[in-house]
Amino acid sequence: DIVEKFKEKLEDACGKACSAEGDVDARLGGLTKLAESGDAAQDTFSKITALSFRKTGFVAAISRVAAEKSLEAIEEELSKESGMNPKVLLQHFQDVGRRGGPSVDLVGDRYSACCDKVGQRMKDSMEEAKTSSNSAKQKALLHFAKEFDAVSGSSLEAELQAQLGEDAA
Repeated sequence: DIVEKFKEKLEDACGKACSAEGDVDARLGGLTKLAESGDAAQDTFSKITALSFRKTGFVAAISRVAAEKSLEAIEEELSKESGMNPKVLLQHFQDVGRRGGPSVDLVGDRYSACCDKVGQRMKDSMEEAKTSSNSAKQKALLHFAKEFDAVSGSSLEAELQAQLGEDAA
């Protein structure tokens, strides 16, 4: 089926665009325009009653691939026992929402598991910082939690503040 083959090509191109160096957003923007044109053409074909035509969401397909690629990067970063880069982690969480669009729902369980893992690691780190009275680390953790909340919609900062037993903001 030509429509399914085109969708596979778009998904493959999206995967390559997400993995390539350089301006990923520009590449994805071009693919999105192509996918939108394909979706519009399908809309036209679906209105022809003589055709038995099943529409395939091209934009949704590449959004799902983009979200999955960002989740893979998050999972890779979270797999590190030490040396995790918080900026990279935040960027990929932001990318899931920005690039994944409505497809975030399709990868929701993985996304939630990643959020939970970040939360647990942060709570563990906060406990260590609290036990050692390391106020600089506590502030850094709260700062990261605030940024994480902004991109993930969680309430990690409030949870960490509660863990400290005071309003450390």
